[in-house]
Amino acid sequence: MQRVETINSIEEYVKIISELSEQRRKDHIREDALLFRGQANSEFELLPGIARTIPNSNSSLLGYESDMISKAIGKNPEIFYEDKYSINLLVKLQHFGIPTRLLDVTYNSLVALYFACIDKEEAHDGEVFVFKITGDNGEYVHYYNDASVNLMSKTYKKKGQYPYKILNFLNDVNIDITDCTNVEEYRKLLKNDISMLVERTKDPIFVSPVELSERQKRQQGAFIIFPNDIKEIENEAFFTACIKPISKEDHKIIACLTIPGKIKKELLDKLEFFGITEEFLFPDSADIICKTIKENTHKRLGI
Repeated sequence: MQRVETINSIEEYVKIISELSEQRRKDHIREDALLFRGQANSEFELLPGIARTIPNSNSSLLGYESDMISKAIGKNPEIFYEDKYSINLLVKLQHFGIPTRLLDVTYNSLVALYFACIDKEEAHDGEVFVFKITGDNGEYVHYYNDASVNLMSKTYKKKGQYPYKILNFLNDVNIDITDCTNVEEYRKLLKNDISMLVERTKDPIFVSPVELSERQKRQQGAFIIFPNDIKEIENEAFFTACIKPISKEDHKIIACLTIPGKIKKELLDKLEFFGITEEFLFPDSADIICKTIKENTHKRLGI
């Protein structure tokens, strides 16, 4: 049963997270994990950037995914290149602001609270979602070298428009099973086992990736990678130009914590005592570091 609470203080927040963590320990479930997602506006869906509707439009950037990634690689090949784990390319693109099919989550509940408050907008309540991924029902956090993760990460390499026939997918991507887990599954996929391909790419996957940056390490970041919605047309399976959000009532979400807009600034001030600051979470951004130095000087002067 999902726990729904409105948070009134950081002490209350820590108490609830502690209770959820303690219950996890009591359950004695193998391979389970708690992951957190903070959003500054409770009206936001649980949806990655590539699938969000463009303002004043009814469409998203999903149809331009391949084009954007190709251009990024072409202009900055020393930064954006695909190694044998395609998820690494998407993580780098996300880091530098290219919309991808990745949605950030974190293993650190205080980091999630920070992102739920970051805009300081009193008009908007924030939210923190607590995901429980448990091996008890066949779910688990995948790693960067998982076959399903590698497949879904390669969706951008499709050749053609949506709707895109899944049968063509394996012909459009360059699959190397070296050093990948679930090799037997991959072998079946290489034999055009469409039913297995559909099964492995129909639901979002939680991924613990390679830590490619200091920012990622400090944020204790992980990701959810989203697949295209699948539709059957004339008895054949197609990827469509649609990515569905995760429902906020999804069974993996064990708690949805509302952060009232009026206490966001207060919570950010409290988080500073725990070392959760913009400067700490974004150590590779000179702009943010310099901005923080200026703001801290203003505080000392009472400005």
